[in-house]
Amino acid sequence: MSAVQELYVLTKELYEISTEEKEKDTDKKISMISSILDKREELLSNININSLQDEEKMYIYKVIEMDKEINESCKTILIEIQQKLRSTTKAKSTQKKYLNPYSQIHQASRFFDKKK
Repeated sequence: MSAVQELYVLTKELYEISTEEKEKDTDKKISMISSILDKREELLSNININSLQDEEKMYIYKVIEMDKEINESCKTILIEIQQKLRSTTKAKSTQKKYLNPYSQIHQASRFFDKKK
């Protein structure tokens, strides 16, 4: 199997992983995507664009088309992670306010009683 065909197979696998429905374990999904991207990077460095045959060029065009959809699905994964992170930090701050409601007292709002 040529390097271009291996690139196509890896890209197809990456496409399937990135476009599948929401997985409960996003860390696992991200690590799988990362490992496939590393393998693809190695293959891309070995491919000489000038010496490609017509069949290999067709594989490259298919890879480019899948790559566009992979980028979109990775952007949605990133947005989902950012939303989870925001909701987690908001929940933490809300929880802290319930645990210590007087922690937000400003220093300038003190009352001094002059009568003794």
